[in-house]
Amino acid sequence: MKYSTRKAISVALALHGVDQIDLAHTTGLSSPSLSNLKAKSGSNPTVGTLVKIADALDIRLSELISYGELHD
Repeated sequence: MKYSTRKAISVALALHGVDQIDLAHTTGLSSPSLSNLKAKSGSNPTVGTLVKIADALDIRLSELISYGELHD
């Protein structure tokens, strides 16, 4: 199965009604860093970064990760 971190973050933000600026403020991550994670050519986040995002959205890390699963 393929996976997209970009999709996971985008879907999570949309489902939870949070914008990138609010997420940056809550997580302590910079808005440009979050933009980079959501960009098609962006870098892969660390587990620590994903945990910060999941915590900010009040969801489990496994839920955040599940949003990024790509189905053929």
